[in-house]
This record gives sequence, C-alpha cells and structure tokens, in this order.
Amino acid sequence: MISAFIGAWEDGNVYRMVQLSSSSIASKVNKLPQPSSTTQTPDTLTVPGHTIITVDAAGSAIIVFDVAKTKLGHSHAIALVSITAY
Repeated sequence: MISAFIGAWEDGNVYRMVQLSSSSIASKVNKLPQPSSTTQTPDTLTVPGHTIITVDAAGSAIIVFDVAKTKLGHSHAIALVSITAY
C-alpha cells in the first residue's frame, strides 16, 4: 500500500495519493522534491494493530506513515505520522 502511494507520488498521480491517504496528506507529500530513491522500513511491534512505515525518500525527506490493519484494502488507509525534510 505504501509502495503504491510512493509510486503515485513519483508519477505525479495526486488522485491515487488521495485515494490511499487523504487530500491533506497528498498535498503535504506532493510539495516535497521528488526522491531519487526510497527505502521503506516497516515496524509492526510499536503500535499493536498498526504498521508504522518509515520511508527514506533520498534527497527529499524522512516520512513516517501509519497503516491500521483494520483499514487495509480500504480507501484512505494511510495516515501521516511525520515528515522530516532534509
């Protein structure tokens, strides 16, 4: 799911970004420079029932997302935890 969001960001597909997250999150992420590459690190232990994914968008930012397991496969499943720009 996060890979689809990052792919939509890299493709400039704001509609898809909104479908996966929200208009607010899509807007915030879309304002960042395009990454030269991304690395995703999932964490399923910190918050039970959630997967916290840290995305290192090389040359752009560190973005932390939260996906509740109950929302998998549904629209707007991705929540934004933080953005730390380089």
